[in-house]
Amino acid sequence: MRIDLFVTPQEIPLFYTKGRRVVVVDVLRAGTSLSFALHAGVEQVIPVDSVEGAKQLQATLDRATSLLAGEQDGAKVAGFDLGNSPREFQDPSLKGKTVLYALLSGPSLLTRSMEAVEKLLLSFVNMGALVRYLSAKEDAELTIICGGHDGRFAMEDMVAAGMLIDLLGKRNSELLNDGARAAWILYLAHRRDLAAMIRESAAGRALVEQGMEEDLDASIRLDAVDLVPVAREGRVTPA
Repeated sequence: MRIDLFVTPQEIPLFYTKGRRVVVVDVLRAGTSLSFALHAGVEQVIPVDSVEGAKQLQATLDRATSLLAGEQDGAKVAGFDLGNSPREFQDPSLKGKTVLYALLSGPSLLTRSMEAVEKLLLSFVNMGALVRYLSAKEDAELTIICGGHDGRFAMEDMVAAGMLIDLLGKRNSELLNDGARAAWILYLAHRRDLAAMIRESAAGRALVEQGMEEDLDASIRLDAVDLVPVAREGRVTPA
């Protein structure tokens, strides 16, 4: 399996997604929150690109079974039911609900059109499940895209991607592009203390400053969720 990794959404050429299985990495916090949401029994998550888009879509759905979720500048959007904290998405009362998830910080990989075989979400909490899922496939090529932080390199996403590469056993430099190899090397450097790595990252420091340090603890609960979120036809559901 050849693995091509791109450090931010902005640098990915679309031909690297066409006909490939794509893994989207967003540890802080979308990938983690959506994994917990599906684990709690949410029926589906519908990503949208704006607050207004989420409200308009909810107007067409049953209000009793649909919830608005999203953050702006780190805080829950005013009038929404949920923000973007992994802790909010572990509530058993979410079972059977549809979550309309507003993505407002940078280009959204969940709503971007791709001709991928599948678009899968990765975070530390569903690492083992994704490793098992991909190991059962016979893909010749895999594309990994890191969500980044405010359009820039995100340490936590790269380290999670590097861990995936390591656990898949894909360490042959001839099968990795420079981004994938760099991610693997970063994982090797930080694997003994993922908690310290995530706290020292730019996104981690920002969450600590906002009083959301518990979200960091939730985000490094390795293999806490035994499912793989897949984005297809405008919805995120378990693969």
